[in-house]
Amino acid sequence: MEEMGNPFCDDSKDLLVLLDSRDMANPAVINTVRHIEKLGQEQQKSRTQLQVSSLRNDCFLFSRMLIASQTRAGDLDEFFAHENQACPPALSHMGNMRLGKVSDLVGCLEDRIPPRENAAASPPVEAMILDGAAIVNMLAPGNAKTFSEYASQVFLPYIIFQLQHTSRVDIVWDEYFPESLKADTKKKRGKGKRDESNHLVPSLETGRPFST
Repeated sequence: MEEMGNPFCDDSKDLLVLLDSRDMANPAVINTVRHIEKLGQEQQKSRTQLQVSSLRNDCFLFSRMLIASQTRAGDLDEFFAHENQACPPALSHMGNMRLGKVSDLVGCLEDRIPPRENAAASPPVEAMILDGAAIVNMLAPGNAKTFSEYASQVFLPYIIFQLQHTSRVDIVWDEYFPESLKADTKKKRGKGKRDESNHLVPSLETGRPFST
């Protein structure tokens, strides 16, 4: 009971929480299960209407462009070389924008950054900017059992240690702006399994503490 925490001290509004793992049911999943038949029928209807509308628009645009090209004695090979869709396949897949990988930029950046003679020694700096999410995944919880203990015993000592080498430390966390590609990517990933997080709730027993 001490390892799992006292459930009566929990002030969370989420009702479906497992006492041992602190996993919470996703409200969207609960709502989907309750209205699965109605949602399925609506999605099938809207999907069919969207496909028919898209095909009609493509045929109408294609016919107009083809007639204009033949009237002007245009080159058909040149005509078919251009995109005639609202979402070009070269930039999108099934109507969604193609997303690149951050790792693909490593080679390009390495070519533009000259190598240092002594790569092991850190250059003198006045300020340091740290990725908060990367630090959380890098530092193992150790003996910390709750998020409060992890912050006081692991996270904050690491930040204080960094202040020995610089006069200022800024910690940057992810921000998902509504109209950004990052927010769109997060939305497509979904919420998945969530863990209840407050200073009284035990963190993961082993491995990395928690991640988004």
